[in-house]
Amino acid sequence: MLGEDRVLQEGLNLIDVIVVAYRTGDVLPRCLESIRADPSVGHVYIVDNSPGHPLGVLPSEGVTIVEPGENLGFGNGVNAAAPLVSTEYVAVVNPDLVVQKGVFGKCVNFLDENHGVGLLSPRVYVDGSLFRTSEHDASLPRYLSHPVGLGRIFGVERPTRHHYRTHETDAVNGAFIIARTSALEQIGWFDKSIFLFGEEIDMCRRLRRSGWKVVYLADGRVDHLDGYSAAREDDVVIRQLRRSARVEQLRRARGVWQARVYSVLLGLRP
Repeated sequence: MLGEDRVLQEGLNLIDVIVVAYRTGDVLPRCLESIRADPSVGHVYIVDNSPGHPLGVLPSEGVTIVEPGENLGFGNGVNAAAPLVSTEYVAVVNPDLVVQKGVFGKCVNFLDENHGVGLLSPRVYVDGSLFRTSEHDASLPRYLSHPVGLGRIFGVERPTRHHYRTHETDAVNGAFIIARTSALEQIGWFDKSIFLFGEEIDMCRRLRRSGWKVVYLADGRVDHLDGYSAAREDDVVIRQLRRSARVEQLRRARGVWQARVYSVLLGLRP
């Protein structure tokens, strides 16, 4: 098959990788090592979102450090490296991941063979357990039922059993995504108005509205230390950012009334 033929060609750089690093100097080296071990990878761009803190890696052949001089947030951190990408496909990888052998090649194969797919995510594991990365779009039932463990009962979360088969989905978690560079260029990459949280579900929605498919690929393995960067920030700050992001994504996905109801229930200003 076309994808397999391309992946087997040594020295053919099929995919550039962007890593946004925020106080992750103790885990980033292992992540970078796992990325560089894959022959499908071209160049790695590491965006340093925490100036003044040890990055843990140095620039080298095939590795460029992008230094914005401030914390841009996740999406805008990716956007800062976007103009440097020169490959057909691009991966956005969290710094607290270890990418197992062959993952990039499997994703490239799938995209080569499925031209309507704009973005995908493979299987991700947290503490050895399969993580439910395939998601429905933002909705009031989803956000209200999730905290009390009723999301799967009301059908607003995708259960674990769905993650053993490849399927088209509304959105995927942003820990590890691979996309067509042309698709991201078409929608303007990540929304510049989002600092943190909700940026991947927003990107997936805009891709779907532009005619692209979003897919969960039940193949490969990526190991993730979930919430590593967020754990280094004040819990109150993170909680407030998450709540505000959900209100905004509700507004974009379902309209102002669901967003206002959710705001009132949270005690936030609509």
